[in-house]
Amino acid sequence: MPSKMLLILNPVAGKMRAQAYDIPALFPAHEVTVYYTEGGISTEEYVSSNAAAYDLLVCAGGDGTLNHVIGGLMRAEKRPPLGYIPCGTTNDFAASLGLPKSIPLAAAVVSEGQPEAIDIGSLDERYFCYSASFGAFTESSYSAPQGNKNKLGRMAYFFEAMREFPHIHPCHMTVETDNGRFEGDYVFGAVSNSTTLGGMLHLSPEDVIYNDGLFEVMLISMPRSILDYQQILSSLMRQQYNSEYITFFRTKHAVFSGDRAYPWSLDGEYESGSNTVEIKVHPGAVRLIL
Repeated sequence: MPSKMLLILNPVAGKMRAQAYDIPALFPAHEVTVYYTEGGISTEEYVSSNAAAYDLLVCAGGDGTLNHVIGGLMRAEKRPPLGYIPCGTTNDFAASLGLPKSIPLAAAVVSEGQPEAIDIGSLDERYFCYSASFGAFTESSYSAPQGNKNKLGRMAYFFEAMREFPHIHPCHMTVETDNGRFEGDYVFGAVSNSTTLGGMLHLSPEDVIYNDGLFEVMLISMPRSILDYQQILSSLMRQQYNSEYITFFRTKHAVFSGDRAYPWSLDGEYESGSNTVEIKVHPGAVRLIL
């Protein structure tokens, strides 16, 4: 008997990349039910209510679609293995995992790969797969013009971030973690489980283990001048975190308290946040096919 697959498909992700393929036909050995994210209820609600009835759950979309699928899966009565076909614009997490950019090849990984437990994060009541961040770079990492990215590669993000400098305002945060207490005026902060964050920030694969029960934390203090800011960006691009402005460590739990409510980005999705947010790591909570 064919196994039952629930395919969550975002038809408009990545300039409608998914529409170039008959994705259900890529899984002839499965009985496929397709749910389009343009449906009447939220993706997260649909997944939480229906995932337990299937042997396999597959997400075809971008990082934002995956975020909603993960949120629903974490609330489901049973969590079947999850396959991911990256169809978005940035696909940070897929790049970090080394998943193919080709839709047919990514579908082959789902069919032939093995489920591996990965850690999932939560910010208060909302789950995230690979990144919770606030402050600068969060927007510039995604707003670099495509033409520049094609010509300049990662340097395009550097130049886009440099353009942000006159508009940067620090977030005053107190951060309580397993590694102690930190306080300062930060232009950027991230709690992540990925080697790639929006093209600008790249962690070494040696620094990131997806199922160690720990997320990486990076805090960047407000620079005193544009020259210091340039040095910060250069350090980030070289993956050198020994700058006086960069704090880097790992934790399974963190509480961020600000002088006001600061917005966050969860896997590239907007989250309004509040004055105090609590971030937790849920070890091995999802089985992702790799």
